[in-house]
Amino acid sequence: MSKPILIALTGKITSGKSYAARILEDCGFLIVDLDVLAREVVAPPSKTLDELVAGFGEEILNEDKTLDRARLAKRAFVNEDATKKLNDILHPAIQNAFMHIYKTSTAPRLAVEIPLPEKAPWLLELCSEIIYIRAPYEVRKARAMQERGMDEADFERRDALQAEDEVYEFYASAIFDNNTHTNDLEQALRTWLVKRGLCQG
Repeated sequence: MSKPILIALTGKITSGKSYAARILEDCGFLIVDLDVLAREVVAPPSKTLDELVAGFGEEILNEDKTLDRARLAKRAFVNEDATKKLNDILHPAIQNAFMHIYKTSTAPRLAVEIPLPEKAPWLLELCSEIIYIRAPYEVRKARAMQERGMDEADFERRDALQAEDEVYEFYASAIFDNNTHTNDLEQALRTWLVKRGLCQG
């Protein structure tokens, strides 16, 4: 079985990765959502969930023993050490789940969102293209507060744990700005895909 074409979508929080993913999906890509995989690997009973409880405490569980992601986030994104602990637990489990999809999928084209490219070298090695969706800080903060209901402190805490723009630019094979109007991003991304034979005009 031939391996599918894989494209990575990367960028900072609320930069527009998910919107770009919908464009790729409309062009026939199967979208692999690492957030969905992250939820699946901690569904009880789960060794990964047990490791999270050991690392962050019983308080991250709901009454039914499922993971309370909001409580985990408050403990995991307080500093770099806590975030590293989270990643050391989750990333291997997510990698195994992704590789199963990659090796068994019959779809000719896949796309995956990667929030922190430097943390997933194993995944970048599989990608034929790495697309960086870029947006200014103030634009992203406004989106986080208006569209996701984040408070300013929560956004700033999460954004501070992300890489500098130069890191995303280093890994990217293509960069698209998503400053204000999403239709501008859609037009630019579709044109790029058509030129590469990855989407019909």
